[in-house]
Amino acid sequence: MAKEVCEQGSMTRVVTVVYTEPGQPVPCEVLYEKPTEHQSLILWRAQNQTGYCEAQAQKFVEKLKTLGWSCSPTQTSNESADG
Repeated sequence: MAKEVCEQGSMTRVVTVVYTEPGQPVPCEVLYEKPTEHQSLILWRAQNQTGYCEAQAQKFVEKLKTLGWSCSPTQTSNESADG
């Protein structure tokens, strides 16, 4: 999971796994954004544990879903596409 957009009513939340070194699974961060409130928080970081950020982000999205949020994955524009 790279990015999930969650919505509830007029509110939007974005959970993104950010890789600080392109093409490398670590180091990474899980970024939680509230676009309508212009807020962003780093929830978790990993320096050398591959898969940690992805797992934490997925758990957080699942928690949002249990709270009534509707979440769906989106493509991130910062990844280069071949072709």
